[in-house]
Amino acid sequence: MTPPLEFYHVTLPPLVTLEVAKLELRITDTDHDADVDLRRRQATNIVLDYLQHGADPTWTDTTVPDPVQQAILVVLSHLYERGQTMRPEAAGIASDADVWAAVAALLRHFRDPGMV
Repeated sequence: MTPPLEFYHVTLPPLVTLEVAKLELRITDTDHDADVDLRRRQATNIVLDYLQHGADPTWTDTTVPDPVQQAILVVLSHLYERGQTMRPEAAGIASDADVWAAVAALLRHFRDPGMV
């Protein structure tokens, strides 16, 4: 079982299940579960850090808004794909700037307008 995430002194359960993460990555076996679980936790922390106080401490994997969950999956895919190749740019993997633009577009309604 994956431990809860601590964010701004609030403990959150994982906002994307391992099954959803594997579906996003098109992984059907269990050989990569540890790697996918690590990237899933990292992606969640990255998105929560981006949201800062815009994250709701009551969210769960079933109540998290779709755009937030999709942003986590965008980051997860990026982290996973970059970890699979030594030369991401040669493999046609999206740039960090493109990923952040997608995350920003998905999460713009959840961020505190005073946050830059």
